[in-house]
Amino acid sequence: MPGLDGHEGLPTDERRRGRAGIVMLVIAVLMGAVLIAGGWVFYERAHRPSALPPPDGPWPRTGRLTVFLCRTYSPFPTCENKAYTNAQLAAIKAVLRSHPEVQAPVFRSQNAEYLATIKRTPGLAGMIHVADLNATLNAALQPGDWSALVTELQKLPGVSVVYAWKDFFWVGKADAAVGFCRAESTAEKSLGADVPRVHGPCDGHARYPSPEERQTILERILTLPGIAKVYYADQDQMSRVLEYMTGDATSPDLAQGAFMVKFAGRPDAATVDKQIDSMKEALTTLPGVAAVTPVSDFY
Repeated sequence: MPGLDGHEGLPTDERRRGRAGIVMLVIAVLMGAVLIAGGWVFYERAHRPSALPPPDGPWPRTGRLTVFLCRTYSPFPTCENKAYTNAQLAAIKAVLRSHPEVQAPVFRSQNAEYLATIKRTPGLAGMIHVADLNATLNAALQPGDWSALVTELQKLPGVSVVYAWKDFFWVGKADAAVGFCRAESTAEKSLGADVPRVHGPCDGHARYPSPEERQTILERILTLPGIAKVYYADQDQMSRVLEYMTGDATSPDLAQGAFMVKFAGRPDAATVDKQIDSMKEALTTLPGVAAVTPVSDFY
């Protein structure tokens, strides 16, 4: 009578050895499948695209100057709650002209500052008003020691506060910035839940994106046309950039990490704006993305 396992007439020990061989074969096939699948996952992960590290330099020696003019109800005591006058504005402009390191000063009214602020941070619309902002004088600065200029300007009537910063490290190295969400600082948390925040896409995601979330963002960027390079500027790198710009130490936790994106070729301003609009459409719904801006507007 044939054996139940198909091994007719075989002794019991041989039938057992046959069944054991079949079991081992099945196990070997299954293990091979697992190893192949695991190897494919490893291969896939190893070959996923990665962002470039930040370049070593060059670090800018040029800078930018912003003179905030007094406005009514200014919080700065030098203004005495009085707005600047036309005569004061003329005197401030004369001082700027007397310093050869100051290049092409431009006046921006309160309304112009309001429109620029809303464009840069749409979440502020309805939260601020034109009267909340200062008119400004803005200029490029050639390399040099700007401390004497700042001191002279700060003493002039009609001046609220003066900032002279080195240019942003990433200008000229990238065209667009994809800024990441970050956790609120202790000071920000102390404001209380009833104080309005302007997190925008970071609502409900007040933390730095995880490696997997950053990978998803990167891969989405690389699906877009006209992308030449993507750099990853983490919070440590950005804190060093901010310290170099301002001269003040910045905690990495307060710095905003980003992917810095260089477009292919030498696109003109209109093309850059169009590509950034496409990036906004593709990226702003992804977890971890705070903003997509021209690199010159990032800081």
